[in-house]
Amino acid sequence: MLLVRPVFRDEIITGKALGGLLALATLVFAGLAVSLGILLVDGIVPDTDALVSILLFALATVAFLAFYFSLALTISTVVPRTGKAFLCALVTFFIFTALVPTAGAVAKDVVVGGSPLPGTSPDERGDYQTRLDLLNSVVTAFSPQWNYELVAKSALEPRLTAYQFLEGHITHLPYDGTAHPTDALARFWQNALVLFTAPFVLFGIAYLAFQRMDVR
Repeated sequence: MLLVRPVFRDEIITGKALGGLLALATLVFAGLAVSLGILLVDGIVPDTDALVSILLFALATVAFLAFYFSLALTISTVVPRTGKAFLCALVTFFIFTALVPTAGAVAKDVVVGGSPLPGTSPDERGDYQTRLDLLNSVVTAFSPQWNYELVAKSALEPRLTAYQFLEGHITHLPYDGTAHPTDALARFWQNALVLFTAPFVLFGIAYLAFQRMDVR
């Protein structure tokens, strides 16, 4: 096909990326549109904040799916053979989904230590919480699932103030009706930044690698 209608090399990789992203976005928004339609049929009309939460959740979901799509695109571009690329993709998927959370749990016991016992001084409790928060932030940033879950929950629950994956602890603000969908995202803007920029970074790597390939 490329011989019949030659195109620039960057158009090939960009077209693949845009096509995949468009397909993912279409699936996500179509599913949410159907769900919203069912709510309207049942007489449930979401307010403005609810619609904003749904939109933010949809964008976070597209970004999460785009991460793995960009990762697969990068691996298929960097690794020359299909079999090796598939194997590398499986290994990378295992690292992100299983190894990183497991390493975080092990690091919690080794680096942070056990939970403070009753009677521990406030300073020691503060040091423990500081180390735990730092480790939780690092592991969450390197775990796409945890990062997506945090951003998605913050979009759907504006009162969310803390989400400790390593201890399963969630903290909310008191319910007073003043929280808005963007409030929690503002608290976790670093995670949202990682979630939305990671696909672009991976695409940049794939783009540069494809530009240097010897296409025959």
